[in-house]
Amino acid sequence: MCVATGATARPAGSTAIEPASAPVLVLGGGLSPVQVTRVDALVSASRTPPGGDASWAAASLPDAWAQTRPASAGTVWYRFNVRFAGSPDGPWALMLPGVSMNADIWVNGVLTGRSGRMDAGLTRHWNTPLLFPIPDRAWAAGDNVVHVRVRAAAEHRAGLAPMLIGSVDAMAQRHAEQVFWQNRLVSAANAFVVALGLFILFVWLRKRELTDYGYFAVGTILWGFSNVDMTMQDPPMPDAAWQWLIVVTRMWSVVLINLFCLRFAGRRIPRLEAAALAFSLIAALVVAVAPAHGQGVNPLHALLMAPVLGTGGWVLVVMLRSLVTDPKRDDLLLVLVVMATWLAGLHDMMVAAGLLPFGHIHALPYVAPVLVSALGWMIAGEYSRAHRAVDALNGDLTALVHAHEAQLHESLDRLARSDRTLAVAAERARILRDMHDGVGSLLTSAVRQLEGGRISTSRVLESLRESMSQLKLSIDAINLPVGDVNALLASLRYRLQARIEASGVELHWDVGPLPLWPTGTHDAMRHLQFLLLEALSNVMQHSQATAVTLAARGVAAGIEVSLSDNGLGTSGDEGNGLRSMRERAAALSARLSVVARDRGTRVEILLPVPPQAQAVSTPWPP
Repeated sequence: MCVATGATARPAGSTAIEPASAPVLVLGGGLSPVQVTRVDALVSASRTPPGGDASWAAASLPDAWAQTRPASAGTVWYRFNVRFAGSPDGPWALMLPGVSMNADIWVNGVLTGRSGRMDAGLTRHWNTPLLFPIPDRAWAAGDNVVHVRVRAAAEHRAGLAPMLIGSVDAMAQRHAEQVFWQNRLVSAANAFVVALGLFILFVWLRKRELTDYGYFAVGTILWGFSNVDMTMQDPPMPDAAWQWLIVVTRMWSVVLINLFCLRFAGRRIPRLEAAALAFSLIAALVVAVAPAHGQGVNPLHALLMAPVLGTGGWVLVVMLRSLVTDPKRDDLLLVLVVMATWLAGLHDMMVAAGLLPFGHIHALPYVAPVLVSALGWMIAGEYSRAHRAVDALNGDLTALVHAHEAQLHESLDRLARSDRTLAVAAERARILRDMHDGVGSLLTSAVRQLEGGRISTSRVLESLRESMSQLKLSIDAINLPVGDVNALLASLRYRLQARIEASGVELHWDVGPLPLWPTGTHDAMRHLQFLLLEALSNVMQHSQATAVTLAARGVAAGIEVSLSDNGLGTSGDEGNGLRSMRERAAALSARLSVVARDRGTRVEILLPVPPQAQAVSTPWPP
């Protein structure tokens, strides 16, 4: 059986380094765990156990440095004596359930256990219980002195909780249990929280208008990340940067979850949300530039967290009022969980502030998964209700659609018939207009010539032939492929070449493969046909030319069509014919230029074609 006593060691049984005043732990033949609560303590940077002549002072465990030595941020040595009533049959082990930040063990002046780094880049064991098996050879019969060196880091609560000494098997079992509750369970809970947050994040990314989902997703992910600090022994960055990151992400997570709960309670306050997000960013900068505080809670951090926690309390009140006015089972569950979370946060603040004994574990890592699960349950319920409402609405809409489908088909049939009728009427009107403007005017001119009786038969025949050509071209225009300028020019050549050459003008043909004209509708093709007819008519009737060249080619800007003659050129006055040509070119969005040369006139028409539409049409045979 093991017995713990507060008697002091006897100088006669002291080892070479044993202090006579150190508390003594008397161990008998049993191996049951014994708690160590009375020790001597000494602030010293020594890397080996200080001697008995150092300024050791009696201390009790738990020892929170923030209360007993607030200015310390380095090393504190603890010592106690172990006296065996008989031979030190083992094996034995010493367990440190709570230590911050790291520790090593010395027995009778010999280092018997160390866990991680004790110097720069200190291994972070502030939430990890440490187990140190002590080999049998380290013990001596009678009195033994045990030294525990504790290294702390600035900006983190430091101290030592009551220690346990007992058999290796008993200590290993206790250590495994505590590691499970403080580390493995927390890691599993964090993984669950982050996984749920990522799932909701993906939902929000697909529907950005669900801002509350975004608050929840990012808040839970940040919360899970901040809790990594509880199990991360070797962070991937300097300790100061890591501590800043943890403080900031934890603050941000609480702010975002507060905003989510506020929206879930039916309160949307854009100015408050914007102010909370701006405060979070400013707080991150303030924490980054704030000077190191030492042990205990940094007053600046507490000052920054106060409005965050206050907002959380106000959100809880809002949720309670909403529950009173509109009670729902899901809302009651959420309010209870939020209240438990708020109380857990208050507990953790008391732990950090040293208002609770050193060694108390943080409660939020265990309550937060319950909160996140409840919030996820709320979101799932909301989605399920919305889905059922959509299903019901879809059923009503399906019936309504079926009821109107027949009417819609009937209306579409009527519209299709009307469209066909209008298209036929429009085509008839266009043909009649073209015949009136072209053939009709020529026939009228021929009739007037005959009525006058002073015109030669050849002139009348020429008017009639021109009327026939116009009529044939109008018929050709009906059948021309849309946008095929090659076909239009070939039709002009076929119908007019004989007339042109009969008038004493030699026609030269210089037309190559042309791209399709995207805007070359039937109306546009007819406008282009009339424009070219007007230009050819001017050549035959007024220019006194002996040759005319009809050319067309594809250029970077589109299709360039030109008529060049060797006649007298233009007089400078713009008559009705040229005005008509310009009006038709404007209707085509084409560029028309009439250039007088030393000998003759050149008419150029540029039809715009986008580069991506310049697919070459089939050229008309030369």
